[in-house]
Amino acid sequence: MVNSVMVFGAHSYIGFSLIEKFLEEGVEVTGIFTEPNRDDQKNLLNERLMLIGRNAYFQAKFSSRHLTEENQADVIMFCFDMEEKDLKEEEFKKAIQLAKKHKTQFLLIGSNVIHPNKDRNPFIETGLSYLSEQLDHYSVLFFPSLYGPFQPPEEKIHQHLLAYIDNKQTSLNIEEPIMYIEDATNAVWAYMDELELGKMYSFLSELNDETNSFSVELKMNATFSEVDEVFEKQVLHSSTSIEKGLEKQLDTIIRFQDIYKLK
Repeated sequence: MVNSVMVFGAHSYIGFSLIEKFLEEGVEVTGIFTEPNRDDQKNLLNERLMLIGRNAYFQAKFSSRHLTEENQADVIMFCFDMEEKDLKEEEFKKAIQLAKKHKTQFLLIGSNVIHPNKDRNPFIETGLSYLSEQLDHYSVLFFPSLYGPFQPPEEKIHQHLLAYIDNKQTSLNIEEPIMYIEDATNAVWAYMDELELGKMYSFLSELNDETNSFSVELKMNATFSEVDEVFEKQVLHSSTSIEKGLEKQLDTIIRFQDIYKLK
């Protein structure tokens, strides 16, 4: 039973969404954030923090420098998105050292990783190498591109929905594996107690497509043959259709249209 988690990379899409999931489950959460560089990112982060509100189970820290070696949790997570340009190596090492000191379960959780046509970021090789040298009580969970409410504005699906609002585009071609954000966070919660130490997992989604309002063409949702053989592969059945997922994402964009600077 997990009573507390520490989430490094709390500013990332998967990181903040995991914070929301664990708080829903009554778990104490410490989120270590990196201050956003852009005003829109900062404003969206503030809005999401306000949605959490005052919560006795949640503590936010905006630098790992505010952590001491005495800070600990049942599980330490380092979350990242491969589209990030700066993956904060010092934060990664701090998370690992805390897990090492307290012999805490460590999860490396990445999104936008599974994409057969995308060059792999060097962080994958160097990070996994460092992790395996330092710890033996860790697991790795990799996800494809994640979509849904609060998807980062630079993502293609978000850009499609902006064009949809502006009546410039009605069809969307998805040429990479995708997963609804809540399916990803539910998977982390469901699998956490069953993960084998030292093993790497890749998660893909069986998408439920019932599109009406949006014209969506799925050219690819990666097959197992396209994912590295070193991973334990898991297929998740999506409880949210692409249609519903896009509608929820669209509702969020409209709700925060001032931040997204819609005309």
